[in-house]
Amino acid sequence: MNENYELSLFPFQQEVFDHPARFKIVAAGRRTGKSFLACVMAYSHCLQHRNQRAILIGPTVSMIRESMWTTLKTIVHKSHLEGLPREMDLELRFINGSKISLKGFDRPDGLRGISPSPSFIVLDEFAFIKQHAFTEVVLPMATDPSRRAKVVIISTPKGVQGDFYELFNK
Repeated sequence: MNENYELSLFPFQQEVFDHPARFKIVAAGRRTGKSFLACVMAYSHCLQHRNQRAILIGPTVSMIRESMWTTLKTIVHKSHLEGLPREMDLELRFINGSKISLKGFDRPDGLRGISPSPSFIVLDEFAFIKQHAFTEVVLPMATDPSRRAKVVIISTPKGVQGDFYELFNK
């Protein structure tokens, strides 16, 4: 992150973090650190790039709040923030103009038309998000030519069907 503040990752997390792929898909069991990794990746992206937007999306707002909001508020160094965390909006704003927003797929229409388009997108527990959410909502955001968003899809597997299964096996 910077010379005064560093976060440690497990070897599998570091491998995902360092991999150059624009689209990353991680299937792992519960309590393996997937959400922590996603928070570190979004945080790092926002520190390294000015005036960018990272969006972390979970199956519901309450699930993403529980799985990532507390983690983000714990790992983000206060000196990197512009003001306090925005609890109502689930948003962190950085002094370089970048921000991290948390959203839920329980309100998918609220994800359409986000402007500016995000440059970093995390889909948490993607196996539990409704069918076709990726192609109908996320892919249009990710393919905005002015942003070319990086996408991290993480989930605990849920059987051998659905969008997560299909994407993971491509």
